Amino acid sequence: MKNQTVVVLGIIVLLSTVAFLGCIEYSELSITNIEAENLEPVSSKYFGRVNIYEIDHGESVKLSVTVQNTGKETLHQSDYYLGIKLASLNGKDEYWELPAEQSIEIDLSPEGEVTHTFTMKNNRELPISGEFEFQAYIKSVESGEEIAHSDKLILSITSPDTDAQVKTESTSERNETEFSKLYSKGKTTIKKLYAKKLVIKNIKAEDLEPVSSKYRGVIDIYEIDHGESVTLSVTVQNAGKETVPQNDYCVGIRVTSPAGGDNYWELPSEQLIDIALGPEGQDIHTFTVENKEALPVSGEFEFQPYIKSVGSSKEIARGDKLVIKIASP
Repeated sequence: MKNQTVVVLGIIVLLSTVAFLGCIEYSELSITNIEAENLEPVSSKYFGRVNIYEIDHGESVKLSVTVQNTGKETLHQSDYYLGIKLASLNGKDEYWELPAEQSIEIDLSPEGEVTHTFTMKNNRELPISGEFEFQAYIKSVESGEEIAHSDKLILSITSPDTDAQVKTESTSERNETEFSKLYSKGKTTIKKLYAKKLVIKNIKAEDLEPVSSKYRGVIDIYEIDHGESVTLSVTVQNAGKETVPQNDYCVGIRVTSPAGGDNYWELPSEQLIDIALGPEGQDIHTFTVENKEALPVSGEFEFQPYIKSVGSSKEIARGDKLVIKIASP
C-alpha cells in the first residue's frame, strides 16, 4: 500500500511538472538581442554578459531590440507590445525620457523575427553621471502582463563639464590606471592655468585618520556614523609671484558624487579669503559638514573644495577630492 501511494504521488508530481512547462510554453515570444545602434561597447560587466555603452550627458541613443517567435504557431499582429524600462529604478527614471511602448504590428511565423528601435534621451536639465541598466520587455495586450524580458544593457553617462578649462576627473571609472593618468594631468593643468593666482594645496578631515583610499591611493576615505558631522580642513596657497589681495576670492565645499548626494548633508557657506596672501602664502579654512540624521543613508560621498572669484562667481581652481563613508544606520 505504501509503494502504491509513492507511485501515485510520483504521477501527480509528473503531471504538475508537465502542466507547468506547458504554462511556460505560453510565452512564445522571446527577445533575442538588445544593443545600442552605431555605438561600440566600451566594456562589460557581470562576467561579460552585460554590455556597457558610454554617452555624454544630455545625449540620446537608439536601442535596437529583436523579437523572435520561438513557438510553433503564427502569432498575430497587435497582440503584444514591446517596451524599454530601467531595470532598477530607485528614482532614476526622472533622468531619462523613456519612449512609448510599440505594438508588434506584423504576423510572426515560427522562428520569425522583427526588430524595433527605441530612442533613449538623457534629460539635460538634470545633470547626472553613472551607469543605468535598461531592459526590454514584451507585454500581452489582452492581460497587460509582461511575458518576456531581454538581457540587460548599460548606458554610462559621463559627468557634465561645468568648466571647459579644467578637467581633473576621468570620464569613466572603469579603469583606475586611466583615472590616475588623467588626474595627474588635470592637476598640472590647474597649476599652469592659475600660476598667478590661487591653488588648493590640501584637504583633510580633522581629528580623523583615513580608513582606506581609492584610485591607487589618490583619494583618502574617512568613515563616520550616520548623522555625525566632520570638520574638513582646506589649505589655500598663493602659487603666483604677486600678492593676492584680500576679499577677492572665496572658498567652498561641494559634493561631487553621487548625483544628488548634497541632499544628505548640511553643507557650510562659502568663506571669504579675508587676508592678503603673498607669494607662497597660505591660509587654512575649516568647514563642518553634517550628515542629515533625518535622511538615513549609507555609502561613499566625494567632497571637493573650490576657489571662486567674488567678482565673477567663476571657479578658478578645484582641490583634490576626499571621500566620507557613512556606515549603515
